[in-house]
Amino acid sequence: MGTLRHLSLILFLLCRTEPVRAMPESELAGDGWRKVLAPFLRTGIPVDFQGKDGLPLRGVRFPNAKATESVLFLPGFSEPWLKYIELLHDLHRRGYEILSYDHRGQGSSPRLSRSNPDSVHLDRFENHVSDLERFLEKWKDRRVHVLAHSMGGAIALAAVEGQATLPVSRVIVNAPMLAIRTDPFPRTIARGLTSFLVAIGLGEHYAPTKGPRDPARPFEENRGTSSPLRYAFEQSLARSYPERWVGGPTNSWVKAALAASSRIARDPERIKHPVMMIIPTEDHYAIPDELIGICRNLREKCRAHVLPGSRHEVFVETDRYREQALDAVLRSLKDPSENPIHQRQ
Repeated sequence: MGTLRHLSLILFLLCRTEPVRAMPESELAGDGWRKVLAPFLRTGIPVDFQGKDGLPLRGVRFPNAKATESVLFLPGFSEPWLKYIELLHDLHRRGYEILSYDHRGQGSSPRLSRSNPDSVHLDRFENHVSDLERFLEKWKDRRVHVLAHSMGGAIALAAVEGQATLPVSRVIVNAPMLAIRTDPFPRTIARGLTSFLVAIGLGEHYAPTKGPRDPARPFEENRGTSSPLRYAFEQSLARSYPERWVGGPTNSWVKAALAASSRIARDPERIKHPVMMIIPTEDHYAIPDELIGICRNLREKCRAHVLPGSRHEVFVETDRYREQALDAVLRSLKDPSENPIHQRQ
């Protein structure tokens, strides 16, 4: 019996898979940051590039001597890539070179509104798309997968519309900005209202109900994550790097975002790359059923991974939801031939 127990232990150790995350959320505020994430952050190499209009943009590269493939992460609205340092580290330790950059108007890239610099401003959503294309030109010799969150997902999907030759192997999007909630207004009212406000010269003003970022906003008022520990970690990052965090959107940004998301959702057939779409069901920023419908309209090109119970920001969610999302991402990177529609219970 002793020999059998030893053989069982050996088999267990050989078959055991590495956990998808490097640490539980409870370690973020202590040794997790000091011993793991802060040293990893220091290995990042700045990557500067210019948008089509000459705007200087700031990015980062985390090299990996073992890597033959790269993952380019695109953050969401108002977010710096720094917010997702835990995610970037988890992917890096799985053998990928990591790339990212801060979208124009946010993070460490230049602000676009002189009269309202704390806001997220934008005249044309197409500028975000051309920024992505410019960044990808730097990595033509690499096999690059795009992993994107929210607004970053809409940018990624817009970039691969009608462009089968774009140097991207795989597109993975979480809660892409294609089915925007516009509470307290219906979407048609929000579109008309912001268009009117832009037309009368208020494009750089905060959109109705929006305003500056509140650095003291309590966890209970946040709608992105159900993890108080990861929310506290983000707040600590924002206190350490306040220049990278910004406030709410302008009227012009909302007008441009609604127009772009509507166009992409209306004509998904133009998307030429395979897509894996993570859809959290408790999303307060996008409408899950609409996203599922968009993915279905892509037919065999889209695989939906539904996360019951998760909020919008799955990569900074509680361990329960975050681990499921990471597992889905890693499986998609390794095996892009999975069934188009799959629901994770």
